[in-house]
Amino acid sequence: MSDNELSRNLILTRASIWLAMTLIAVWFVFIPWKIEQISISESDFGFVLMSFGIGSLVSIQISNRILLKRFPAERLIKIGLLSFPIIFFVWATSQSYTALLVLALPISISFGILNSSVVSATARYEKILGRKLMPFHMACFSIGGLSGTIFGGLLLSQFETKEIALLYAVGFIFLLALALAWLRTINHAPPPQSQTSHGISRLAVFLGILAALNFGTVGIIMDWSALWLTRDLGVALALGGGIIFAFNSGEIISRVFGEGLLNRFGPRTVGATFTLIGCGVLLVCLQTSSVAIIIFGFFIFGLLTSNFFPVLLGLGVTADDAETQKNIGDINLIAFTGFVFGPTIVGFLAEAYSINLIMHLLAILWALLASLIYFRVKPNSSQAS
Repeated sequence: MSDNELSRNLILTRASIWLAMTLIAVWFVFIPWKIEQISISESDFGFVLMSFGIGSLVSIQISNRILLKRFPAERLIKIGLLSFPIIFFVWATSQSYTALLVLALPISISFGILNSSVVSATARYEKILGRKLMPFHMACFSIGGLSGTIFGGLLLSQFETKEIALLYAVGFIFLLALALAWLRTINHAPPPQSQTSHGISRLAVFLGILAALNFGTVGIIMDWSALWLTRDLGVALALGGGIIFAFNSGEIISRVFGEGLLNRFGPRTVGATFTLIGCGVLLVCLQTSSVAIIIFGFFIFGLLTSNFFPVLLGLGVTADDAETQKNIGDINLIAFTGFVFGPTIVGFLAEAYSINLIMHLLAILWALLASLIYFRVKPNSSQAS
């Protein structure tokens, strides 16, 4: 099967994640308004995020154990893509804390099924085409986060009534989702399942824990860097997002060209060596008192570490399609626990010690993660050694 035959499938998987992440990033911009509207504290909202994380874990289990064994991933993607904006609007415009907390479960389940199906489909297309497609899949997350932040800011500047602004955002995303749903894609039947039931493999547990640590600590940049820049380093409030913008820009560049990088340098270099270098550069930059150098350090950090997770997922790919689907699903499931518990742990460390400390810990921890997979990746292969 050629790239041309799967071109619409690739458009579906990539665009669906971009659209979903764009809508989520729009929501990030509206969070301060929602907190003020229903008069809740930041800690109360933390429970909403935890509810979202728990729902994501549930949905990954539902997808991997039931749905992806019975239905083509492409069909599940289209269903998830069409349902997500509708459920999102009901959730985002809810008028009470209880509703916001409870509705976080169905919206996270919808997103979790969509994401699990896209990951499963992308892993399968990698095997069919013999290409490295996961980096571009991850790039769609980063691009969606950036486009959603810009889109959300524009909506806030144009509409006084925030519910109307959200309606415009949802309507725009839903129309694009409809166009994607009409694409004539190739539906791949679920891979034959083994007659014997196997528990989660030790490899999937190992890789899942590394992914959870990776996912759980990226919030150090997203949640705390703006406060660190403005409060500790004296940067103007308008420039507080400098580290986030630099890190995301580096991620996008590296992930868009991720397939070419993997083909040229190999997964060990791209996933482990580059990450180690990026961590070293960041640690050096953090020792300076120059905000410009620190922001540049985070750009290099994003540029060199962004393909760690795609390479890590590649270690779960085997010759057996059913085993690959199960491994990828199990790794994804464990990884999402980082989203659930990571922000709470990081927040405790930031308050108990300092944000400066957790910035250093971020570089040290990611260097350790890269070291742990270095010898598990063959120089010119994405399979475990």
